[in-house]
Amino acid sequence: MNAKMRVVALAVSLIVTACTGGGPRPRGAPSGSVSPSLPGSTSAPVAPGQTDMVVRALFTTMATEGHNPDPTLNGGLGALYINWRHGTNPLVVNIGGGDQPDPLGTHRHDPLTDLRYLDDLWVQKSLHPDDATAAAEIARYTPIVKSEFAQPGDKRGWTYDVLMDLARTSGDPFYTNSAQYLVTYVDSTLFHPDVGAIYFVDATHPTGYYRTDEALDSACALIQAGRDFNHPEWAADGKRALDYVYAHAFLPSHSTFLMVLQDITAGTPAQSVSRYRYRNQSIDGGVARLGEVGTMALSLLHAAKVSGDPSLLARARQLLDPLTASNNSLGLWDTANGGYFSGIKFPGSTQDAPGEPSVLRSYKESGRQTLMLQAFHLADSFPEMHGAYLPMEQSLTQLIDTKIFYKPGQGVLYQMAPDWQPYRPTWTWVTSEAMDITLQALLSLSRPTPW
Repeated sequence: MNAKMRVVALAVSLIVTACTGGGPRPRGAPSGSVSPSLPGSTSAPVAPGQTDMVVRALFTTMATEGHNPDPTLNGGLGALYINWRHGTNPLVVNIGGGDQPDPLGTHRHDPLTDLRYLDDLWVQKSLHPDDATAAAEIARYTPIVKSEFAQPGDKRGWTYDVLMDLARTSGDPFYTNSAQYLVTYVDSTLFHPDVGAIYFVDATHPTGYYRTDEALDSACALIQAGRDFNHPEWAADGKRALDYVYAHAFLPSHSTFLMVLQDITAGTPAQSVSRYRYRNQSIDGGVARLGEVGTMALSLLHAAKVSGDPSLLARARQLLDPLTASNNSLGLWDTANGGYFSGIKFPGSTQDAPGEPSVLRSYKESGRQTLMLQAFHLADSFPEMHGAYLPMEQSLTQLIDTKIFYKPGQGVLYQMAPDWQPYRPTWTWVTSEAMDITLQALLSLSRPTPW
C-alpha cells in the first residue's frame, strides 16, 4: 500500500467512529428498532446500528473508489465517477449501454453528483465534527464544486435547495452567491412573464415545452429566493409559474402530474403530452417516475418551510398521500416486496384525457426512491402534520438498510428487479447519484432541523 492509500485508509477507518457515535436519533428512525412492517415490508427487522453501518459503508465506498482523477476534468481536480464495480482491479468505471465501459471513458461525469456529495459531507461533518474522512473529502470536493457551480445556469431548481443547504452547513458565502446567481438566471431566462410559465424552446418543440418536475422545482426555488434575498418579485413569478404547472399538468383525479407537455405558445385549447427521441432515449411525457415526484414533493416542502405558505404544504401532501403504503391509490407501492415500482404511465395526450394509467413494474430505481424518505421526514417536521408519515419513514428506513443497500457492492445500484435482486445479473455497478441521494435521505433523519 502506497503512502496515499495509507492516508485514505486511515481516514476511512475514522469514519467508523464518527458515524457510529450517533447524532440525535429522530422520531421514526431508530437505529435498533422499527415499528411493525407495512404491507410489502417483508424484510426482517433492522439490526441495532444497521443504518449507521449503511451510512458508514456508503461514505467509505465513495471516498476510496468514487473519485475520478481524470486530469481533463475541472482543471485537473477530477470529479466523481458515474458508476463503478466495487472491488474490481483495475476498477471498472463509467459503465454504459451493453454492460461495457462508456466510450468516453473517464471523461464523462455529472457535476450534480459532486454537488450532492459535498452537501452530504458537510451534513456529516455538522453531525460529527471530528470525522476525518468528511474533512478530507470536503477539502477535495470543495474546489471541484466551486469550479462547476460558480455561475450555475441550471434548469433543475432543486439545485437551489442544495446550494442553500451548503451555505448553511459550511458558512461559505460562495454557495449563497451561487444560489442567487441561479435564481437570477431562472427568472430572467427560463421564466416567460407573458405566459406566466417556465418553459423551453428547441428544434423538436418550436412552440415550447417543459418538464413538469423542472418547472415546478424552479418555481419553488423562486418562491424561496424571494424570501431568502428579499426579492418579492421572484416569489411572485415563482407563484405564477407554479400555478401554471398545476393548471396545465396536474391530474386531480390521480394526485400526480403528466411529466412533459408541449404546445405552450401554439394557441391550441390544451397542451399535449410530448413524446420524442432524445439522443438514444425515448422520452414519454406521460410517464411519472418516483424520483421526479419525490423531488417535486421536496421542492414544495422546502418552499413551504421558507415562505410559511400553508398552501404549499397542502400541495406536497396531495402528492405524498397516494404514495403511502396504507393509501397506495396509484399502485406504486409494491405490496409483495416493499418499495416503489419505477413509475406510472398515462397513455393519453392531454390533461383532460390522460387515459387509464398503468404501473411500470419491471424494475425499481433504488436510490431515487429514497427521496421519498427525505420527503416524508421533512413533511413530518411540520407541527401540523402530527407525524402522519411516521410509518412510511420507518418502513423506508428499514428498506434501505435491508434491500436498497447492495451489500456485495457496498453501495446502491441504479436499478433493481422488483424482488430487490440486480435488474440484470451483470448490472451490479453502484452509482454515485444513487448513493448521494440515499446518504441525503439517511442523514436527514439525524439533522436537528430537517431539510
